[in-house]
Amino acid sequence: MKTLKKCLLAMVILLNSQFAVAQVQDKNRIKIKLNEALQANRLDLATGFAEALLNKADSPDDYLLGASVFELKGEQKKSDPLYLKALEFKNGEQFKVYHDLGYVYLRRSDHGKAKSYMLNSLQMNAAQPELNHVLSAIYQVDKKPDSALIYGLKAYQQIPTNPDYIKQLANYYLRAGNLEEAIVYLEKLSGKEKGNDSAKLALAGLYLKTDDFAKALPLYQSLSQDSLDRHDFLYGLATCYLETEQPYDAAQTISKAIAMTGNPQKSYYDLLIQSYAATGEHHKVIQTYQNGLEKGISSYGNWLTEYNTAVNEVKNELITLDQSPGLIQKASLVKLSAIYLAAKDYGSAIKVINEYKKLGGMDNDSTKIVAASAYLGLQRYSEAKEALTGTDKTFSAENAGLFVAILYKLKDYQSLIGILEGPNKEETTLDQDLRDDLLFRSYSKLGDQKKASKYLHLSN
Repeated sequence: MKTLKKCLLAMVILLNSQFAVAQVQDKNRIKIKLNEALQANRLDLATGFAEALLNKADSPDDYLLGASVFELKGEQKKSDPLYLKALEFKNGEQFKVYHDLGYVYLRRSDHGKAKSYMLNSLQMNAAQPELNHVLSAIYQVDKKPDSALIYGLKAYQQIPTNPDYIKQLANYYLRAGNLEEAIVYLEKLSGKEKGNDSAKLALAGLYLKTDDFAKALPLYQSLSQDSLDRHDFLYGLATCYLETEQPYDAAQTISKAIAMTGNPQKSYYDLLIQSYAATGEHHKVIQTYQNGLEKGISSYGNWLTEYNTAVNEVKNELITLDQSPGLIQKASLVKLSAIYLAAKDYGSAIKVINEYKKLGGMDNDSTKIVAASAYLGLQRYSEAKEALTGTDKTFSAENAGLFVAILYKLKDYQSLIGILEGPNKEETTLDQDLRDDLLFRSYSKLGDQKKASKYLHLSN
């Protein structure tokens, strides 16, 4: 009985479809009804209108529209001959046929034929920016970046205001590791979509990667309140504050981010520690380590153990200083300064080094490293450089890592490159990945993308 009902229902649907088609004789009306059926996802009804249209077909559009119904039904044996029929028409609109066939084969994931039809269409009519845009995407998927760039640029040059074309070029340069060029296009996008936080964040993220914190900062500050209620965006803002030498604002901002997140993130606590260290608030550094340990960051326990050992050493050294004059006293001061540095008490480390010098102590590698590292932690970069090089303006190979870190903060990229690529580069003790990263960033900052690309790692 159920089977009979199903058969009767199918016959009713078929008769209704045939009746509906029969009522429409005008070709234009047939096309309208066919499109309505397609929009309603009524392929049964659309099939009837398609067959009626094909009986009256006298243009490539007729054959393409009819073929689209069979394409959607997966009946390629019926659609393919109709595409060939459409190609038989030789007129000024033939580029449209190639255009549509390009999309047909793209839908079938046949990139070879899709590209062939699209390129033929562009040869007949180059003014098709969206086709250039799609071709660029296909070439990118096919791992042919040079061709992807050619067609992406063509699309952008034809409509330079289209945000999709701008995004495509920005993503291309990102994948190629050319961050500076990617920034150029993201800046255009951000300017066109001023109310769009995602465009601002993409650009701000790139500024962070290229250490252009002064440009990233206003973008983070201009975010809507909805975005600033997210802890990861606050982390970016806090990073900008710290790197633009506003550690108090950095500490306040990252504290909000930590309060928002349920699971403790070590990177957030590390940033807060750096911020307090830069402000010289050593007691808050210690408190942050303790808070992080309580939240489950176990590695902070090791640091606190070392810190407590350092505190006891400080007490012993202070007793030694009270009881020992001359050479022993100077040696104790040097040791004491290193203890303060290890405990991230940068202000006290510098104070002790200055006391050492007042007693006639001479600079050596140990005192230079302590003083320079302390000034670096306090974001006093010029003083850090002077402390490390001393009056003779030189540094040892063992100090090269610290020296290039200071040069990078001072934006002295030429000098940094000179050290890392100079005749004595093998004497420096830098890790190869770190060396390459610094060279990549430095050449990028100087606008030499060709040399920068030599040092590009996937991690960049």
